[in-house]
Amino acid sequence: MPVPQLGRVMSVIKDPMVSDHFTLEIPMVPTGAGDVEPLMIHCQSTVKPGVTVDEVLVALFGHTFVYAGRKVFNHDLNVTFVENVRGTIMRTIEKWDELIRGSQTQHGRFKNGGSGGGNGYAADGKLKIYDNPGDLVLEYTLYNMWPASLPEAALDGTASNLITHSVGFKYDWYDRTGGYSS
Repeated sequence: MPVPQLGRVMSVIKDPMVSDHFTLEIPMVPTGAGDVEPLMIHCQSTVKPGVTVDEVLVALFGHTFVYAGRKVFNHDLNVTFVENVRGTIMRTIEKWDELIRGSQTQHGRFKNGGSGGGNGYAADGKLKIYDNPGDLVLEYTLYNMWPASLPEAALDGTASNLITHSVGFKYDWYDRTGGYSS
């Protein structure tokens, strides 16, 4: 096969996907509907989760054959949020953390609400990636997300630095659920 010519390359690539055209939405935040939009607007960075397929080796008659094994999700999603002057992100994540396990009692909600009904502490998230005009290209649903770690926030009386929070979320699995030719 010959090397592709410039015209063919340009017609296939069109425009490259850029890293700043995304949103992370958590439509049913357990802390209340008022916390949905701030988490989306303040999201500065995240990653599209990955997956690994284990290998199964079968050695027979001097040959080794490689087969696909189980699909393994890493269950970790790191998200950086920009804080506002009202501490909206910190308050929301801390409230969510209290629903998971209370600081005084270590009691909390069931992950998915439990047999007594009500809301659980986990919520589905939507990672959406857009093209340059703003049309949805890829949408992933992350099932049963919840904040697992909230590192310290650095405060410095000698400078005017932006305060961000790098929150570590856990999730069970994800699927591509929307976008072009879903």
